[in-house]
Order: sequence, then C-alpha cells, then structure tokens
Amino acid sequence: MKTKLTKLLIVLVLCLDLPLFAGSNTGYNPNIYYRIQNKATGRYLDNMGNTTNGSYEYQYSGSTNYNQQWQIIAYDAGYYRIIARTGGLAIDNYGSTSDGANIQSYALGTSENQQWQIVDQGNGYFKIINRTSGKCLDIGGLNSDGAILQQWANGSSDNQLWTITAYTTSGNNNPAIWGEYGDPTLKCFNGKYYLYPTTDGYGGWNATYFKCFTSTDLVNWTDNSIVLNLANVGWTTHNYAWAPDVVQKGSTYYMYYCANSNIGVATSSSPSGPFTDALGHALITQQQYIGANSIDPCCFIDDDGQAYLYYGNSHCGVVKLNSDMISLNGTPKDITPSGFQEATSVVKRNGIYYLFYSVNGTLSSDYQVRVATSTSPMGTFSNQSSNPVLSQSGNIVCTGSCGIMQVPGRDEWYIAYHRFTIPGGDGTHREVCIDRLYFNSNGTVSTVTPTLAGITSSVSVSNSGNVMIQNKATTLYIDGMGRSSNGDNAGQWGYSGTSNQQWTMETSGSNVRFKNV
Repeated sequence: MKTKLTKLLIVLVLCLDLPLFAGSNTGYNPNIYYRIQNKATGRYLDNMGNTTNGSYEYQYSGSTNYNQQWQIIAYDAGYYRIIARTGGLAIDNYGSTSDGANIQSYALGTSENQQWQIVDQGNGYFKIINRTSGKCLDIGGLNSDGAILQQWANGSSDNQLWTITAYTTSGNNNPAIWGEYGDPTLKCFNGKYYLYPTTDGYGGWNATYFKCFTSTDLVNWTDNSIVLNLANVGWTTHNYAWAPDVVQKGSTYYMYYCANSNIGVATSSSPSGPFTDALGHALITQQQYIGANSIDPCCFIDDDGQAYLYYGNSHCGVVKLNSDMISLNGTPKDITPSGFQEATSVVKRNGIYYLFYSVNGTLSSDYQVRVATSTSPMGTFSNQSSNPVLSQSGNIVCTGSCGIMQVPGRDEWYIAYHRFTIPGGDGTHREVCIDRLYFNSNGTVSTVTPTLAGITSSVSVSNSGNVMIQNKATTLYIDGMGRSSNGDNAGQWGYSGTSNQQWTMETSGSNVRFKNV
C-alpha cells in the first residue's frame, strides 16, 4: 500500500542486543521507498541510474532522483535485500570477503551476497552488514560525489553509520503505484480495482514478467507481485513482456499479453493470478495479419457477451474471439484511425464505442492519447474533433498508453496512463498515473489534464449501495428530478452525476423497491 509520509525518519528499536528484527522480518514497508544517508559525508546511497549487472553503487549529494530511492525487502532471519528504484537491481558484494571490496548491483536473486542485516546503533543510525562477508557498508573514507561504496570490517567510524528515511512526495498520488511501470490497464473485479502494467526500467523494454496491483479505493495500492512470468511460457523467448490486458468471462480471467511482439493468452481463476499460458503457442504471431506489429492487446466484451480483440502498432486490427476466449473467430480487420501508433483501450457508453489509442513515438515527450468513435465494435471509427484527449502538460510528458475504466453501476470513468518518470525519466523509465475522465453532454470525451495530485479521495466500488437505472432503448436514466412529494413524476434524462439519478434497492421476498436518494 502506498503510504503518504513526508520524509519520515523510521526509528527502529533493538531489544536485548539481538540482531535487528531477528526472525520477524518486519519493520520496513516493501511498498514504499527509502533514502539511505551516510553520517560522515551526508551523501546518499545512489546507483547513478545504472541498470547493468556488475555496475557499482555510489554516494552522492541529496536529490529527489529515483537513483537515491530504495526498496528494503525482508528476506529471512533478520536479513534484507536493498533494491534500487531505478532499474530494480539489488546491492551486492559479489561474494567478496575482503576489506575495501567495491559494492555492486545485480539482478535480484537469492544469493547471500544480496542479503544485509540492518543493525540499530542508536540515535537513528544503523550499520548495514553483508551476510556473506560479515562486513559493513562503508564509504571507504572518501568524501566526494560519485565515490564508489565499499565494505569494511565492523569498526567505530562514522563511515559505517547510515540513516534510513522513508521518502514519498507529499500531497501527490501520481504516480499511483511506486516504481517504474508503463502501459497500464485498469480494471474492477468483484469490488476491487486492479492495475496490470508493463514492468519498466529495462533497456529496450526488455521486461520478463507481469505484476498486478490491487486497491479498494483507487488511492492506496498493494503490490501482488508477479502474476505471469515469461520464464514459464515455453513458446516465448522469455522477454519483451509488454502491455497486458485482463477480462473476466464466467469464472475465468483471461490475460492477453505481448511476448517479443507476439500476442499470447493466459488464464486464471483469480484476477490476482497466477496466470497460466492457455495455448502453448501465440494467439497472434509477429505481423501475422494486416501488417501490424502484434503488440498491445485490448479485449472488449460487448453487452451480448461477444468478445473482441484489438491490437497493433502502426496498424490497428480487430477480430472477434470465439466463446472459448482463446481462439480467433475470423481474420483481423484493419480499422486504423488517423495518426494511430499503438495502445488501444475500448469502452462502450450509451451505444457508442470509444477507441482510445496513442499517437507519436513511444520515446517522444509528445506521446499522447486520442479517441475515435463508432456505432459498431468492428468500426469504422471516426476521430473525435477535439483530439488529443490527453497530452503533455508542464513537466508531465509522454502521457499515453492508457487504460479506461468505468466504476460498475455508475457513469464514472477513470484513465490510467504512463508518463516519463519525474524527475529524469525517458521512454524506458516511466510511471503509472490515474486521473478522472469525463464525457461531455454530447457524448464526446472531455480533455484530460494530467495531474501530479492524481486521485486524492477514496473511490468506493459500491457507491454505498446506490444504483442507477438506465433504459436500454433510450440509454437515458430514471431521474427523480429533485421532487420529494408523494405522487410526483420521475423522468428520464441523460447522465447528470447528481443524486437525482441514484436509487437504493430494498428487497422484500422476490420483490424489489427503488427509493430515490
């Protein structure tokens, strides 16, 4: 869960001279980030943006850069792994037992080289001691930005003393989830919200797995860890895991995903996984149809239960899915709207199908979202005149690759998208944001201004038990029209967002009575 703290110093208590939290593995929240500052120099543990195995760890003057933000994840027997927010590599002594050995970065593993004891020294200071060598994280007597960190035998010098401070950005809920992620899809299943993103921070977008995050209020998110690892998908090259989408049909959840520019499908009995590849081969192979790169799948299920799969890069394709949800019903049709680059998200409102998509290059700060509409899920889709509906604003840039979600039972909509990481982001260092999305009275989509604040108030799924009643033929809602007297007429009106259109349901046996809020 993302905790709203403002540079709060974490004070840990050591009792009976035992190792810190021995056997308990508690004390650090794995869902927030920490800054680790040396007492002697005042400089911070910094990975200098490195994402390559074997790169060094450094000390550097304080900044808000992600290079100085670290997850502290409990392992076992009072040991922790310390993982960079930039790149996701763990600090590692590379198995050395020598004084003065340089501290390095490696992909997260189970080696004791990456396991560290954090031992309270009093007055808010800690020693960070490697499990393999028994030696302490140390600045090596160097007092300059960019100096490589070392390990040295336990001593009395301030070179080995560190403070550990939780870090968040006060008052802002964007990014919605901590860490570097892109291409989000936002869903609501069974009274809970779900985010499924691409894991970011890898050169060339070379991620190998998909994660899931959950929330009950759109504000606080919990990391549910890896839900599909391409290492377990035999037909893939186990890399380039991009842009998943998840839908529910019956009691089964279907994840459509990219693996090295092929589209696969996996299934689970739970929206939080784990998901298992359903076919043993790709559903759509690289550039199999319409000249489109086979990426960024989006599955839309219409009111009649028919499912459609949208996908593509440079060209946009759509194809019906069979009732099994894992095979195509026909050949994909090219429905490419003007300027289309990639990243579709399709929703239906009041009988109109809305195709959201991204334009301009993925690496461009002007990556943005447009929308096209149709009266048929198979197109033709026509661009809305007031495009783009989401684009850069100030230092919030590369706002694209969105997922659109409606809160069940309400005409209330949200857009999840990615932006370049703030500060210092680029096309492979992005973070996921959520903002409100509105429709105009004429059915067009209002322009969304990306925000730092994000969603600041809890968004319940249940609407406290209230429902809206919409007529299928007219698509209008029953409206109490603000009247409160017995015998007053209700009417039907377009969506207003007011309590006039919200009703409570009261049941008595097999009968249902609606009461206007």
